[in-house]
Amino acid sequence: MINFTKLGKLLFSIDLSSILISLFFSNYYLLAIFIISFFILIYDYLDARKILTKPPIEIMPNRLSKSVIRGEVLHMDLKFKSKRNFEPVNTKEFKIEKKNDTLSIQLNADRIGTKVLNEIKIKMPSKLKLFNIETSAKLELEIRIKPKIVAIAMEILGILEGLRKGRGGMMMGETVSRFIGHGFEYLGSREYHPGDDLRRIDWKATARRFQLMIKEFHREMGGRIGLIYSNYNIGPNTNDDMVSDFLLILLNAAKEDIPVKVTMIENGQIIDIPVSDPTEILAICLDRLLKYSGVSYEEIYQIIEEDPYFRDFKLMNLERFQEFVKLSKEKVMRDAKIGKNFMSFFEPENSNETEAIIIFSSLIKDSRLISSSALMMRFPNVRLYIAYHSKPWLDAKNLEEAYLMYKKMNSVLNYLTKIGCETLAVPILKPK
Repeated sequence: MINFTKLGKLLFSIDLSSILISLFFSNYYLLAIFIISFFILIYDYLDARKILTKPPIEIMPNRLSKSVIRGEVLHMDLKFKSKRNFEPVNTKEFKIEKKNDTLSIQLNADRIGTKVLNEIKIKMPSKLKLFNIETSAKLELEIRIKPKIVAIAMEILGILEGLRKGRGGMMMGETVSRFIGHGFEYLGSREYHPGDDLRRIDWKATARRFQLMIKEFHREMGGRIGLIYSNYNIGPNTNDDMVSDFLLILLNAAKEDIPVKVTMIENGQIIDIPVSDPTEILAICLDRLLKYSGVSYEEIYQIIEEDPYFRDFKLMNLERFQEFVKLSKEKVMRDAKIGKNFMSFFEPENSNETEAIIIFSSLIKDSRLISSSALMMRFPNVRLYIAYHSKPWLDAKNLEEAYLMYKKMNSVLNYLTKIGCETLAVPILKPK
């Protein structure tokens, strides 16, 4: 596309005025001005046409394929050669900036899938700056956005390799958790921030540092954690966030050797996995949740091989992991209970200890499980949490569907607040 610049419009108006006046008054000086300005316009227009048909810019490399984990912001720098000054044009998904001889491309990888950039649109002036040219530079860029569970799986493979060789960490009575506990353990002091509870001022540290200091505490763990995962999710992006958080909590439990009771609800069928070695539970759940997410083991190990960042990491190899999953299933799953009635599986084991139950569920699609939470609240030693996706409309097909999801989510949240059930908006935790 070729458009006049302000200078070009001015010259064109002078050219038009001069020919009209020269014809009316038979003024040869104005006719000469018309002829000169006309040829200047024609010369610069031909230059603009040349740029339009063959843009004088070369991007290196002009063919590139890359994988990125969902939730990350991808930054790429591509070199270019150009004899003319130009400005790149942003697209709906890609932000493009020119820095010296480099094109900086940024993509917010917020949804699973493949993003393709077939060309970079540019704006470039003609030689005499009478015209603006909108053209494009050739580029074949393919960005494959992988689920977050891929990154979690990589961390789990590293942890499993280390734990199988010799597990260290805290004992059950020494661990700390944000979910359950009878007392508080002093963690340390930090500077006061507006909004902090003034009852937690550390006066001794304040006197030493001559600035207001606040005490921080951990909640000591004294019971068991129960995790319940339901695969009734809206779509691939909401499912990815839910399974990632679920696995992160299991991963933290495995690091600290905390027994966790896991219940999986798969299309209405309930699989109650007995308390076992946290690493075995972690491997079994990773195996099942990868299948939910449509991610293969080969895909994970391919990314590990492609990305130099992971080359020095000591991860459990594919054959060893598959063998570990097989042995864990044979040991743990033989005592698993399978059924349809959720409440028949639920009964706190020790009435003298607090038990934290975290249910990962869709507030929109899984109304049956949400209604069961009201029955679970009758146990005095149970502290119940519902982990829900705070943006279920990520997978909505249109704005109307997104709005209906928003309304239903708020309605269910109001009901849970009314019955005294605590809620956790996903993401709860983030991988280190």
